[in-house]
Amino acid sequence: MGGGLTTNQLLILAVVWEADIKGISLVVSDIAGLCNLPSSTASSTIARLGDFTTDGMGLISLQTDRLDRRKKLVRPSRQLAKLARSIAQGHTAYLERTNRAADRRNKG
Repeated sequence: MGGGLTTNQLLILAVVWEADIKGISLVVSDIAGLCNLPSSTASSTIARLGDFTTDGMGLISLQTDRLDRRKKLVRPSRQLAKLARSIAQGHTAYLERTNRAADRRNKG
């Protein structure tokens, strides 16, 4: 995976991959909220994600909030895509557990 990726990069890729699987388009503010990151951090992290190679896994599209920026295309490697899916599934499962626990607390 050459040089490795930061936690923020992996988290953003995971969220975007999950959204892509579900056919959801995300802008930077959506990604920042889902990853619990400031928009500036999400934006700069996304800007550094444009260097991946593709080997048949297709493209993930990231749309930026800024009017002066064009759409970014992230091309994950097969290995990275597999890792992102795994993180996204774990993240989704965590959110579902958290929501169920909150529902139980709210029901009293």
